[in-house]
Amino acid sequence: MQSTNTSSLTTIEDIDELALFQSEVMLETLKNSIEWSIADINLSGDDYYDLRDYAIHRAIILALDEIHLDEPDDLREVISNKLKSYE
Repeated sequence: MQSTNTSSLTTIEDIDELALFQSEVMLETLKNSIEWSIADINLSGDDYYDLRDYAIHRAIILALDEIHLDEPDDLREVISNKLKSYE
């Protein structure tokens, strides 16, 4: 994706591409934050990475619970149709 300027987001595929980019940024930020938070825990190797990955997983699940999307696939279609109507 060249730009995240909202005026270039005209299709659902553009929104999906934006979401992919943001998910990569978010995951890297979350990973760094959690690694910093667990740095003092006396674990190493697989145990450390299991703890880190569990904390990342839980954080993402808890964040998803806050969004309250019952039918994200249905919403995708609705958004796609609305974007088409603005073309």
